[in-house]
Amino acid sequence: MVWCRAHLGLPIPLGAPADGLKPGPADVMLARCRSPSHGGSREKFFDHNMQHTCDCGECCRPRDRTHYNFLHLCLKQARNAEANGDHEPRTSSMLMHALTDEQCANLFPKEGSASAQSKDRIKRLNEAVKLSSSEDPSTRTEAHATINTILGEQVQADKNAKGLRLDIHLVFPDKSERGIDVGTTHHLKKGTLNTAKNWFLKKHALRRSCHLQGISLPRDQDASPAVNAVVLHKTKKYKPLFDYMQAQRFAGQRRVVPSWLACIISNVCEFSPDVFKLVEQVTLLHKRKYLDPKHRPLDGHTPNRAAARFRTHFKDTLACEVARGYGNMILSTAVHAG
Repeated sequence: MVWCRAHLGLPIPLGAPADGLKPGPADVMLARCRSPSHGGSREKFFDHNMQHTCDCGECCRPRDRTHYNFLHLCLKQARNAEANGDHEPRTSSMLMHALTDEQCANLFPKEGSASAQSKDRIKRLNEAVKLSSSEDPSTRTEAHATINTILGEQVQADKNAKGLRLDIHLVFPDKSERGIDVGTTHHLKKGTLNTAKNWFLKKHALRRSCHLQGISLPRDQDASPAVNAVVLHKTKKYKPLFDYMQAQRFAGQRRVVPSWLACIISNVCEFSPDVFKLVEQVTLLHKRKYLDPKHRPLDGHTPNRAAARFRTHFKDTLACEVARGYGNMILSTAVHAG
């Protein structure tokens, strides 16, 4: 409990063992679950790892609403900056309509399905895409021929396949594209506490060492274990889709491949690196509106000031939306006593 308060800023449950730590204004009373499916539990609990919140049917709606609001906030800000965006675009449209919706649903394998036909196809395509960037001309030629052969194969029905659908597809004015999937996580997931604790202690030791030596902290862009785990999971999940789009580009079937962005925010509002990338890229689009004398907004702001206001507002609204979503999830399953 002390560690949670010191390193994560999380509340402690009043009435639980806290090693003598004095209660603070942010701490909460132990609560009961309201869900009838859990029998209206009479025992008070503190859902420190949110396992109950994630499993309880009472909080499905606020959890889905948090994801929906996070997604649409990113889409809204991008559109305000004059980018074109689609919410959950059809996979067939992402693949330039080279395949039908049914074929797309049978193309991408589920994780751990060794018998999936789609898994073998995607594996061969991934190897060919890697070889297509070789410095050896003959290897590249052979890889391109393999890619054309695989793209021309008939997609068969596969019960072990899993259809993929991105959350957001953005097209910027310069015709560059972004493929985005959003998500949230928390730092106290069951089975990850030791990893999170070691990571935070390592960061704390580095900060203390720099302070004692009187030097500035080195630039740190590493995500915490909780955020990094979700980023890796989503990257692995959507890699077959992006490999297929990369193969289409090598085969001359598309001009560009969308840049992949895994935008993850934790319950303490830690942003994944791709969230900052998205914010900066959209902010640059907003700034360019003020650099165009013909279409410049007449609000009196300079380009730099307008960009700073837009960036701050974007990040603040993202953090507030996720924080509100986690609060709604907790309130949906428990009523605090006192």
